[in-house]
Amino acid sequence: MSKPVKLNSVRRIAYWLGGVFYRASTNFYEAAVPSYERKRRTDRGSGDAVMSRAGDQLRIQARHLDENHDLAKGILDTLVNRTVGRGIRYEPQVRLKNGDLADEFNEELLELHNRWSLRPSVYGDEYTRTDMERLLARTWFRDGEVFKVYQLGNVPQLQHGSEIPLSLQFFEPDYCPFGLNDTNNGVRQGIERDKWGRVRAYWFYRNHPGDLLGFGQQPFRVSSYFASHLKIAQRIGQGRGVSVFASVLNRLDDLKDYEEAERIAARIAAKMVGYVRKGSPDMFDPANVNGLSRQRQRFENGMTLFDMLPGEEVGIFDTKRPNTGLNEFRSGQLRAAAAGAGVSYSSAAKDYNGTFSAQRQELVEQQENYEVLQEHFVAHTCRPDYTRFLDMALLSGSLRLPSGVEQRTLYDLSCYGTAMPWIDPQREAKANESMLANGLTSHSEIIRRRGGNPMSVFRQRKRDLEAMKRLGILPVMAANPQPGEEDGLVDD
Repeated sequence: MSKPVKLNSVRRIAYWLGGVFYRASTNFYEAAVPSYERKRRTDRGSGDAVMSRAGDQLRIQARHLDENHDLAKGILDTLVNRTVGRGIRYEPQVRLKNGDLADEFNEELLELHNRWSLRPSVYGDEYTRTDMERLLARTWFRDGEVFKVYQLGNVPQLQHGSEIPLSLQFFEPDYCPFGLNDTNNGVRQGIERDKWGRVRAYWFYRNHPGDLLGFGQQPFRVSSYFASHLKIAQRIGQGRGVSVFASVLNRLDDLKDYEEAERIAARIAAKMVGYVRKGSPDMFDPANVNGLSRQRQRFENGMTLFDMLPGEEVGIFDTKRPNTGLNEFRSGQLRAAAAGAGVSYSSAAKDYNGTFSAQRQELVEQQENYEVLQEHFVAHTCRPDYTRFLDMALLSGSLRLPSGVEQRTLYDLSCYGTAMPWIDPQREAKANESMLANGLTSHSEIIRRRGGNPMSVFRQRKRDLEAMKRLGILPVMAANPQPGEEDGLVDD
């Protein structure tokens, strides 16, 4: 027969179990606990639900800042210049069946693409490929997304800009209506998808909804093969893009208002020169005051007052303007805005003070962000364009495949954006020279990083050496020439 359990033991067990359950029920992240100091966030909507409520307003505010705020415009200019710059550079990488590059065919293909790049859009001579890419990138960053439609083959009333029957037409996000939803056909916010989420088509207005002709129009459907969508998405499954300014709009808007208020205060302060301080009230004699003429007296250079009344004293206004703390406050706010927008503080503020090491560290870290943006832009804009260009070049007979070309490599392409600039050219050149001497890089890679085309540079160098040889000019040799460099040419 078991002994009865004492009451004190039962109480201790009950207290222990109660403590375990209490700790388990109160063990959570403190940030999830609403309080008087912290707002309660209750939005559980999807990315599409959030964008349906905020997409239009974010785009309108971002455009307003681009049009009216110099700092916001500078941030956009920096993003465009560092991502696209003077245009994405193309290098076809078609190979022969033996694995070697088809150099002659690649050069022919690149030359054909360069001719098409002069007039690639439905707008004729208005935009080159570089102009188009810069506009696309700016719209992408500012509005969060941009659309493009490919006009292929014979299109009524359209004359293509080159022998390639391909023209591009690009649209701001306003053309694809946020409010167009059809659950039966898989249309959400103007984008039609299948049950797996793949894009089947886009719906566009023929005219901008903000134009007079845009009122009351019906959208039309464009298959995904004939259109592309470049967007900035921050949520999985998010269909529409969000502006790069989304998280810093309030900060930039407040900074704009604050700077404007400081400028106005400084301008008003500059107009206030001085005042006349009178003595005690019993010393004031209205009969000795020269009426309004005394009140309207203007201060001038070298001015001396001889008609001061007894008890009067001239004082100067101390308006505390310009505000000495403005620069520090502005720099702090701009650093945060630059970090949120994805640019370096030096580029956003045009403040390049600092040592070589500090500037290069900032540039190297920021270059990673620019290269990520470049890769996304290339993947969703340049490669789709190139694929359709090559298809139409072959179908139209403007390009013929030579024998021995490996078909699987026909669409292989290398694209290069803006190269990382040099801070100290002498140090950068020595670093490249050291890497080249130790076999850690190649001439071609160095030329690509500097924004050039290796084959073009090699051909120019060959022509220069041949011309110098004809004229009897000795080529400039390296300080320590390696075997094979005696003729001024180095194998890659």
